[in-house]
Amino acid sequence: MGPWSRLLGLACSPVVAALVWWFHPQNMSHPAGALLALLAGTLVLWLTEALPVAVTALASPALGVLLGIASVEQMFAPFAHPTVLLFFGVSVWFQAAKWRRLDRALASQILPEASTTIYGLLRAIAMATGALSALASSRSVAALMLPVVDKDSAHHGLRYHRLGLLSVSWCAAFGSVATAIGAPANLAALAALAQYDGREVPLLYWSLIAMPVAVSLLLLWLGWIRWLLGPLGAREVYGELRNQRRQRSPTTAALKVADTVPFAMGLDRGQFAIAVVGIFCAILWSLPGVASLIFGVESVQAQTLADRLPPAVIALLAVSALFVMPVGQKTGALTRDRPQTVLSWEHVRGIDWDLFFLLGCGLALGHQTVDTGLARWLGHLAIKGFALHSEVSLTLAMVGLALMLTQFASDTVCAAVLCPLAVVASQ
Repeated sequence: MGPWSRLLGLACSPVVAALVWWFHPQNMSHPAGALLALLAGTLVLWLTEALPVAVTALASPALGVLLGIASVEQMFAPFAHPTVLLFFGVSVWFQAAKWRRLDRALASQILPEASTTIYGLLRAIAMATGALSALASSRSVAALMLPVVDKDSAHHGLRYHRLGLLSVSWCAAFGSVATAIGAPANLAALAALAQYDGREVPLLYWSLIAMPVAVSLLLLWLGWIRWLLGPLGAREVYGELRNQRRQRSPTTAALKVADTVPFAMGLDRGQFAIAVVGIFCAILWSLPGVASLIFGVESVQAQTLADRLPPAVIALLAVSALFVMPVGQKTGALTRDRPQTVLSWEHVRGIDWDLFFLLGCGLALGHQTVDTGLARWLGHLAIKGFALHSEVSLTLAMVGLALMLTQFASDTVCAAVLCPLAVVASQ
């Protein structure tokens, strides 16, 4: 955004908020009306990027305190919500994987060596993107895979380049749906269900429902690009195919991890340690869901595991272990004989901290929509205005509203605000 759009956003945000406050229904309570105005002004700031995302995310709850919407404890408590802590732990793990180049090592394992056709390369890129984005931020995975597409585009033509870029973009979105940790919006939905509907949904349950959807979308996309490629899809990658079958494909070579000493499964010590920690987390996250499937949701075993093994606690303890696990020896006069750990705090500083503030702000505003009664008022307005008298019509309305709002604002904030609204409207 240019300087003029920022100035326009700074000027329009208070004007829009004032207009919403002036014309809000008189039967609405003061906190609900003030929150509605605050949401409108905050949305303008996010649309125009008049302020940095983190600044807007912190200023909005602060203004909520000044406007009398809630106390400072109530407005800022969601910034330390277990959902935010879980996302922090997952982000630290992926930052460690990125620093140790585990993401590249996994991608090189997923991308097949025998991708000898244009369609084979695109299929490998799509599958690798979808698989990795189920474990980490889709933006980080896209940043990893886009150079792979660009590297091969000079050899394979414009159509390959276009479909490769679309495959990375779309399959990253498909993969982020497959697991609850794939996107902050997924965690916001789980938090809304737990707080406003009283349903603690295990992470395993999310995957059991969402994984088939993500896989189906991925298969549909692969079929679509196969049809779009036509005869080009069967074209060999290079002319001298027989001489190159035993060589590493250029796509995989672009992800080759340099300066690493293999330890196990083609990974060095640091990469192997991070992979073990990730698998350990996945197993512990699945235990409450497995117990509820075997013994029942209300069983003592399932309740005990859910209470003792909350996902946020598992994630925080697991990533804490990365700062302790040694992988080698540092060199130098001052650091001689000091063990080098898998991760250090200097490398964590590269995390996108804006996402945590954004998620915390979304949860804070979402909580207040319920506490002030704004969510119930908006839900009744939608039900009466659009004749939403069935579960199907309500679901379609929420899907349409989410699709519309996410064109202008972050999906994290939209999920944090709309999920409480959907829960309240369905009750």
